[in-house]
Amino acid sequence: MEKYTVIIPTRDRAETLEATIRTCLRQTYGNFEIIVSDNVSEDNTKEIVFQFKDSRIKYINPGKRLSMSGNFEFSLGHVTEGFVMFIGSDDGIMPDAIN
Repeated sequence: MEKYTVIIPTRDRAETLEATIRTCLRQTYGNFEIIVSDNVSEDNTKEIVFQFKDSRIKYINPGKRLSMSGNFEFSLGHVTEGFVMFIGSDDGIMPDAIN
């Protein structure tokens, strides 16, 4: 079973991030992870991510502000294998989209 990674690059979008993550967690595919790349947000983005307590979610932070494309590249560097899907932190994916 191929691994899928859903990458969510974000900055200061805590108000929509929770709903975005919830759409990802509704997937029924058995081998996927979610990487939330927090581009040094000044809101409660980190707390939103950690409230899920789900081992499929990986939180990363570059430690300094990056351009949007820089954050995409930074997060892509944390993928270890398989297929990749980027979604915005104010977007969602349909149920069974990974299937």
